[in-house]
Amino acid sequence: MSSLRVGKVSAKSWKPVGVGVVTKKRQLSKADEQQIASQLKTYRLDASQTFLDRMNNALSLYDVQRAIHDSNKPGIVRKKLKEAKQACATYLDALGSLPDTAMYLLGGDFNTMCDSAKKAMDVIATATISANNYPAKGKLPDSARLLLGAAVAQAFRDILKSEPTTTKAGPFESVLTIVLGAATSREPDEVHALARRAIAVTVSQDTNGMKVSNLNPKPSN
Repeated sequence: MSSLRVGKVSAKSWKPVGVGVVTKKRQLSKADEQQIASQLKTYRLDASQTFLDRMNNALSLYDVQRAIHDSNKPGIVRKKLKEAKQACATYLDALGSLPDTAMYLLGGDFNTMCDSAKKAMDVIATATISANNYPAKGKLPDSARLLLGAAVAQAFRDILKSEPTTTKAGPFESVLTIVLGAATSREPDEVHALARRAIAVTVSQDTNGMKVSNLNPKPSN
Protein backbone atom coordinates (compact mmCIF):
# COMPACT_ATOMS: atom_id res chain seq x y z
CA MET A 1 0.00 0.00 0.00
CA SER A 2 1.56 3.28 -1.08
CA SER A 3 1.93 6.07 1.46
CA LEU A 4 0.21 9.42 1.21
CA ARG A 5 2.15 11.94 -0.88
CA VAL A 6 2.86 15.48 0.32
CA GLY A 7 4.23 17.36 -2.67
CA LYS A 8 7.20 15.27 -3.77
CA VAL A 9 7.81 13.74 -0.33
CA SER A 10 5.85 10.84 1.11
CA ALA A 11 4.12 11.52 4.43
CA LYS A 12 5.78 8.40 5.82
CA SER A 13 9.27 9.78 5.22
CA TRP A 14 8.56 13.47 5.75
CA LYS A 15 10.82 15.32 8.18
CA PRO A 16 11.14 19.04 9.01
CA VAL A 17 14.03 20.77 7.28
CA GLY A 18 14.38 23.94 9.37
CA VAL A 19 17.49 25.19 11.12
CA GLY A 20 16.60 23.24 14.25
CA VAL A 21 17.29 20.06 12.29
CA VAL A 22 20.35 21.03 10.26
CA THR A 23 22.23 22.82 13.06
CA LYS A 24 24.80 20.55 14.67
CA LYS A 25 24.70 20.11 18.42
CA ARG A 26 27.59 21.91 20.10
CA GLN A 27 29.49 21.11 23.25
CA LEU A 28 31.66 23.03 25.65
CA SER A 29 35.36 22.28 25.58
CA LYS A 30 36.86 20.40 28.53
CA ALA A 31 38.62 23.62 29.52
CA ASP A 32 35.30 25.50 29.59
CA GLU A 33 33.69 22.73 31.65
CA GLN A 34 36.54 22.84 34.15
CA GLN A 35 36.33 26.61 34.35
CA ILE A 36 32.59 26.45 35.03
CA ALA A 37 33.13 23.80 37.70
CA SER A 38 35.79 25.95 39.33
CA GLN A 39 33.59 29.04 39.33
CA LEU A 40 30.59 27.19 40.79
CA LYS A 41 32.71 25.45 43.42
CA THR A 42 33.63 28.88 44.79
CA TYR A 43 29.95 29.33 45.64
CA ARG A 44 29.49 25.73 46.83
CA LEU A 45 27.52 24.82 43.71
CA ASP A 46 28.04 21.61 41.73
CA ALA A 47 28.65 21.55 37.97
CA SER A 48 26.90 18.22 37.45
CA GLN A 49 26.76 16.57 34.04
CA THR A 50 23.07 17.49 33.90
CA PHE A 51 23.96 21.15 34.37
CA LEU A 52 26.73 20.96 31.75
CA ASP A 53 24.30 19.30 29.32
CA ARG A 54 22.00 22.29 29.72
CA MET A 55 24.93 24.60 28.94
CA ASN A 56 25.48 22.60 25.74
CA ASN A 57 21.79 23.00 24.94
CA ALA A 58 22.21 26.76 25.41
CA LEU A 59 25.04 26.73 22.84
CA SER A 60 22.85 24.89 20.33
CA LEU A 61 19.98 27.30 21.00
CA TYR A 62 22.33 30.20 20.26
CA ASP A 63 23.34 28.64 16.94
CA VAL A 64 19.73 28.04 15.92
CA GLN A 65 18.72 31.60 16.76
CA ARG A 66 21.67 33.01 14.84
CA ALA A 67 20.76 30.90 11.82
CA ILE A 68 17.15 32.07 12.02
CA HIS A 69 18.27 35.69 12.25
CA ASP A 70 20.61 35.37 9.28
CA SER A 71 18.32 33.41 6.95
CA ASN A 72 14.75 34.65 7.53
CA LYS A 73 13.09 37.99 6.83
CA PRO A 74 10.03 39.16 8.80
CA GLY A 75 7.84 39.35 5.71
CA ILE A 76 8.64 35.75 4.75
CA VAL A 77 7.89 34.55 8.30
CA ARG A 78 4.47 36.23 8.28
CA LYS A 79 3.69 34.93 4.79
CA LYS A 80 4.57 31.33 5.64
CA LEU A 81 2.57 31.42 8.88
CA LYS A 82 -0.43 32.67 6.93
CA GLU A 83 -0.01 29.87 4.39
CA ALA A 84 0.31 27.28 7.17
CA LYS A 85 -2.89 28.51 8.83
CA GLN A 86 -4.72 28.39 5.51
CA ALA A 87 -3.46 24.84 4.92
CA CYS A 88 -4.89 23.80 8.30
CA ALA A 89 -8.23 25.40 7.43
CA THR A 90 -8.28 23.60 4.07
CA TYR A 91 -7.49 20.33 5.85
CA LEU A 92 -10.37 20.87 8.30
CA ASP A 93 -12.74 21.65 5.43
CA ALA A 94 -11.66 18.43 3.69
CA LEU A 95 -12.30 16.39 6.83
CA GLY A 96 -15.68 18.03 7.33
CA SER A 97 -16.74 17.20 3.77
CA LEU A 98 -15.96 13.49 4.07
CA PRO A 99 -18.92 11.19 3.45
CA ASP A 100 -20.34 9.26 6.40
CA THR A 101 -18.67 6.03 5.31
CA ALA A 102 -15.23 7.68 5.25
CA MET A 103 -15.81 9.12 8.73
CA TYR A 104 -16.87 5.68 9.94
CA LEU A 105 -13.66 4.15 8.56
CA LEU A 106 -11.59 6.76 10.39
CA GLY A 107 -13.41 5.92 13.62
CA GLY A 108 -12.32 7.77 16.76
CA ASP A 109 -9.27 9.10 14.93
CA PHE A 110 -11.54 11.48 13.01
CA ASN A 111 -12.14 13.68 16.06
CA THR A 112 -8.46 13.47 16.99
CA MET A 113 -7.49 14.67 13.52
CA CYS A 114 -9.92 17.58 13.70
CA ASP A 115 -8.76 18.56 17.19
CA SER A 116 -5.10 18.44 16.11
CA ALA A 117 -5.78 20.74 13.16
CA LYS A 118 -7.68 23.19 15.37
CA LYS A 119 -4.85 23.19 17.90
CA ALA A 120 -2.35 23.81 15.11
CA MET A 121 -4.38 26.82 13.96
CA ASP A 122 -4.40 28.21 17.51
CA VAL A 123 -0.62 27.79 17.82
CA ILE A 124 -0.07 29.45 14.44
CA ALA A 125 -2.37 32.33 15.45
CA THR A 126 -0.30 32.91 18.60
CA ALA A 127 2.94 32.80 16.60
CA THR A 128 1.46 35.26 14.11
CA ILE A 129 0.84 37.79 16.88
CA SER A 130 4.56 37.68 17.72
CA ALA A 131 5.53 37.82 14.04
CA ASN A 132 3.39 40.92 13.55
CA ASN A 133 5.60 42.70 16.08
CA TYR A 134 8.67 42.15 13.90
CA PRO A 135 9.91 45.07 11.78
CA ALA A 136 8.10 45.59 8.49
CA LYS A 137 11.38 45.25 6.60
CA GLY A 138 14.94 44.11 7.24
CA LYS A 139 16.01 41.21 9.42
CA LEU A 140 14.50 39.53 12.43
CA PRO A 141 15.45 40.82 15.89
CA ASP A 142 18.72 39.26 17.03
CA SER A 143 17.72 37.48 20.23
CA ALA A 144 20.42 34.77 20.23
CA ARG A 145 22.45 36.28 23.09
CA LEU A 146 19.37 36.94 25.19
CA LEU A 147 17.97 33.42 24.76
CA LEU A 148 21.35 31.90 25.59
CA GLY A 149 21.41 33.97 28.76
CA ALA A 150 17.86 32.94 29.61
CA ALA A 151 18.76 29.27 29.11
CA VAL A 152 21.73 29.56 31.46
CA ALA A 153 19.58 31.36 34.03
CA GLN A 154 16.91 28.66 33.86
CA ALA A 155 19.53 25.95 34.38
CA PHE A 156 20.55 27.70 37.58
CA ARG A 157 16.95 27.54 38.79
CA ASP A 158 16.20 24.00 37.60
CA ILE A 159 19.46 22.16 38.28
CA LEU A 160 21.35 24.16 40.90
CA LYS A 161 18.20 25.31 42.73
CA SER A 162 19.83 28.73 42.87
CA GLU A 163 18.14 31.93 41.73
CA PRO A 164 20.43 33.77 39.29
CA THR A 165 21.28 37.32 40.32
CA THR A 166 22.87 40.34 38.66
CA THR A 167 25.77 40.46 41.10
CA LYS A 168 28.86 41.45 39.10
CA ALA A 169 31.26 38.50 38.84
CA GLY A 170 28.73 36.38 40.75
CA PRO A 171 28.10 32.72 39.86
CA PHE A 172 25.49 33.40 37.17
CA GLU A 173 27.42 36.15 35.43
CA SER A 174 30.65 34.14 35.63
CA VAL A 175 29.12 31.05 34.01
CA LEU A 176 27.30 33.18 31.45
CA THR A 177 30.61 34.78 30.45
CA ILE A 178 32.16 31.37 29.82
CA VAL A 179 29.20 30.00 27.84
CA LEU A 180 28.78 33.19 25.81
CA GLY A 181 32.49 33.12 24.96
CA ALA A 182 32.14 29.52 23.79
CA ALA A 183 29.10 30.47 21.68
CA THR A 184 30.66 33.46 19.95
CA SER A 185 34.30 32.30 19.92
CA ARG A 186 35.43 35.71 21.12
CA GLU A 187 35.83 37.70 24.31
CA PRO A 188 32.30 38.44 25.60
CA ASP A 189 31.24 42.06 26.01
CA GLU A 190 28.44 43.74 27.95
CA VAL A 191 27.82 40.53 29.92
CA HIS A 192 26.42 42.36 32.95
CA ALA A 193 23.77 44.12 30.83
CA LEU A 194 22.91 40.79 29.22
CA ALA A 195 22.62 39.09 32.63
CA ARG A 196 20.19 41.78 33.82
CA ARG A 197 17.92 41.18 30.82
CA ALA A 198 18.30 37.39 30.75
CA ILE A 199 17.05 36.72 34.27
CA ALA A 200 13.90 38.70 33.48
CA VAL A 201 13.00 36.46 30.52
CA THR A 202 10.27 33.96 31.35
CA VAL A 203 11.18 30.44 30.25
CA SER A 204 9.93 26.91 30.88
CA GLN A 205 11.45 23.55 30.04
CA ASP A 206 9.49 20.59 28.64
CA THR A 207 10.11 17.53 26.46
CA ASN A 208 10.07 19.74 23.35
CA GLY A 209 12.76 22.07 24.62
CA MET A 210 12.68 25.58 26.03
CA LYS A 211 9.55 27.67 25.65
CA VAL A 212 10.11 31.40 25.90
CA SER A 213 7.82 34.28 26.79
CA ASN A 214 8.39 37.87 27.87
CA LEU A 215 11.20 38.16 25.33
CA ASN A 216 11.42 41.94 25.72
CA PRO A 217 11.72 42.23 29.49
CA LYS A 218 12.64 45.21 31.59
CA PRO A 219 16.16 44.63 32.91
CA SER A 220 16.41 43.57 36.53
CA ASN A 221 18.07 45.99 38.92
